[in-house]
Amino acid sequence: MVSPITLAERPDHPGLAALDTAVVELSEAVAALRAAEAVVQERKAALVPAVPKIEDPELARRLAVWIYWNMPEVPVAPLAEMATGLTAGRAQQAFFKLSGTQASAVACTICGMPVDVHSRDEMKRVLTAKLKRGVQPICEPCRASRRPETPTIYIERPVRNSAPTAFDREVLTLHAQRNQPKTIDALCLWGVQRVDLLPEHIRLYLQDPDLGIAASLNVSREDYLTWLEGWGSVRCGGTTTTGEHCRNMAKSLTGLELGEWLEARAKGGYCAAHGG
Repeated sequence: MVSPITLAERPDHPGLAALDTAVVELSEAVAALRAAEAVVQERKAALVPAVPKIEDPELARRLAVWIYWNMPEVPVAPLAEMATGLTAGRAQQAFFKLSGTQASAVACTICGMPVDVHSRDEMKRVLTAKLKRGVQPICEPCRASRRPETPTIYIERPVRNSAPTAFDREVLTLHAQRNQPKTIDALCLWGVQRVDLLPEHIRLYLQDPDLGIAASLNVSREDYLTWLEGWGSVRCGGTTTTGEHCRNMAKSLTGLELGEWLEARAKGGYCAAHGG
């Protein structure tokens, strides 16, 4: 393999040999990574036939639930069929009712007790929020006790950016007039994030904060607010028996960052009831 240098440039380039070596090493590293990923995919595929076949219904149910919570790498579908004797979406829907809850490693913000989760997806979402963003959820008993005042799921958060103060408007206007960018705080799923507003974004922000922030993130205002309000979740693409669009969230597509959410929404997904 040769380096990405044209033939006209090759004779006199002093670092060409080192560049060739670097490109070869990088190519070998990429090949090794792809080979490893292929092995991982093969081993994941081997998990399905490896799920044991148990004749005793009660033992099959207990074992399937134990595997579900302790071996998250094993797909849900064969465990659901093993535990319920059903198939496809019906099996998974019934299995999630049998699997119960599990204590997570994250403590409740209010009482300090471990937060119980109802699925592996929820376990992953809670752990991700804690490890990546430092957010601790509220357990169900504490949510129930506070529900009349705060009917939110995990944390209280606004879903609209507030209008700038008079002083902020003056500062932003000055930056726009001087054709200078300005960094501000904008709402995201887990609090606020720093966003750089270009002069054209500042002008939109002064008209509508959500519009200006969405433009700076290169998305529409509607998409930005939908992502924010829906907690980064993708709606199930299935339909109900009455022909209506399913209102459930697609499996494993919750709490996504904005870019991930846009890609996942474009691909679509399904809830457990529709085979997700």
